[in-house]
Amino acid sequence: MKYFLILFTFIMVLGCKGGSNSVTEADVARAIKKADEAKILMNDGKFEEAALKFEEAYKTNTDNFDYLMHAIDNYNQEGEYEKSLQLLEKYSADYTDSPVYFQLKAGVYQLIGDMKSAKQNIQKAYEVWEPIEINDLNNESDLMPLTGYAMLEAGAGYQQKALQRMNDALKLEWLSERNKEYLQQIRNEIEYYDSKSSIILEYTNDIIICTTNIDSLKAVLFKNHINISGSSSRGKQAGKVYVAERFRRGIEKLNITPCQDSIQ
Repeated sequence: MKYFLILFTFIMVLGCKGGSNSVTEADVARAIKKADEAKILMNDGKFEEAALKFEEAYKTNTDNFDYLMHAIDNYNQEGEYEKSLQLLEKYSADYTDSPVYFQLKAGVYQLIGDMKSAKQNIQKAYEVWEPIEINDLNNESDLMPLTGYAMLEAGAGYQQKALQRMNDALKLEWLSERNKEYLQQIRNEIEYYDSKSSIILEYTNDIIICTTNIDSLKAVLFKNHINISGSSSRGKQAGKVYVAERFRRGIEKLNITPCQDSIQ
């Protein structure tokens, strides 16, 4: 199960409100022990047992939302999506104002294939997430929350607003070349985002383009706002470049003919 980093990796950036203020150092230590036990079960492929153990860790230290996320992830690995939703509902009262909670719930619905419910929860996450404006950006550490918010904004149905937000961010004078490349990649994802497709995007190899000069082709694609999923080479220059289906119209605009196509 390979998620694209955009929407749900930012769960880790935001953090999550909830839990109690009465967690002691002893509670923290006991929760860490339970989480370590859960990791062993997870590594042994015992995902449901790991999920239960992670929930025990969370109940011991409700200030650490990561434990709840790990529990849900293990249920998802086992295909127990209803148990993931039940677990989220069980602790919903603590997270009514948390974009993290609603993003996580949307992810489970997406895995089930219930896109209507997934989009509803993306909308809720967007509504409770305080907007991140360009004037709020002061250094590199502010860029990931910005891109997370912009992708959520696109998923909530405000694609043009999100695209404008990213283009405005690219005008910041203090950006390094690495910062610019990162923002451009996210901007490209938003530009080609299809509201009818899955909320969680993936790096897929739907379209394969054969070339005699990989570096040149990559440069042309990126200049035209097309991200690649990967590449493979034959010798120094020749090889193949892999592109996801959502960038098809950009490739067609460039009159590039794929040498292999898993969709058509």
